[in-house]
Amino acid sequence: MALDDDDSECPAEVQSDSTSTSNAVVFTQANVATWVLIALSGVFLAARLWCRHRFSKLWWDDALLVVSWVCRAFNVLRSWTLTGLNRLS
Repeated sequence: MALDDDDSECPAEVQSDSTSTSNAVVFTQANVATWVLIALSGVFLAARLWCRHRFSKLWWDDALLVVSWVCRAFNVLRSWTLTGLNRLS
C-alpha cells in the first residue's frame, strides 16, 4: 500500500496526531496574541489613569474603563483556562 499526498490513505492515528498538533499551534498563537493585546491595553489604561490622576480628576468614565478591562481580562483568563484544560486531556 503506497502512501500518496492524499490524507485519505494515511492511517487514522497519524491523521489524528497531525490535527491535534495543528490545533495546538493555532491555540498557542491565539493565546499569545490575546495576552499581548490584554497587556498592551493594560499599559495604555494605566498611562491614561496616571495622566488623569496627575493632571486632572478621575471621573466615571475612568471607572467604567477599569471595570470593562478587568471583566475582559477575567473573561480571557476563564476562556484560556477552560480551553487549556480541555487541550491537556
